Amino acid sequence: MVLLLSGCFAWGLAEATVFFVVPEIITASAAILVPGGWHVFGLAALAGALVGGAAMFAAGVRAEDLVMAMVTRLPGHPPAFVLGIRREFRERGWPALLSGGFRGRPFKLYAIEAGAAGRGPLAFLVVGGVARAARILLVTWIAAQVELALGHPAPSWRDALAFFAVGLAAVAGYLAIVERRYPRRTHAERL
Repeated sequence: MVLLLSGCFAWGLAEATVFFVVPEIITASAAILVPGGWHVFGLAALAGALVGGAAMFAAGVRAEDLVMAMVTRLPGHPPAFVLGIRREFRERGWPALLSGGFRGRPFKLYAIEAGAAGRGPLAFLVVGGVARAARILLVTWIAAQVELALGHPAPSWRDALAFFAVGLAAVAGYLAIVERRYPRRTHAERL
């Protein structure tokens, strides 16, 4: 259980900073193994996401351009996509953050923008916490409910690994769509 909780926290932290695969993949897989622990797995990932979000918020305050340049090198974070999220947050503010997770927008980008825009850190953590909790807890709860409905007498490693693999495939598909929709310029075009 401690290993699963640590993994959920670490994945939430990583995805909120420099990783590109959502923590719901590990929280839902953990909930398949231990359905009764779905809430603590989700909360562990949420805690990690908020720690990572706070770090990116601070980075946005101090060095927005530098951290944005780093983020645009991540898969699924092409510059045009990132700039669209920046523009959306500057126009809509907190409502953009609240809806962003359900539209496939990386939390880290809203964290950077909230810091760069001079939004209050406490407000960011509250609104960001609600935004991240909504999706993380919902997906994790659904995975636990499906596992309970299947009625396995023991933890189902096969189901957890299957969900993990399907989740990774879904993320890979999403990243491919984003990269195709927002093509990166070649080196020659940048010159």
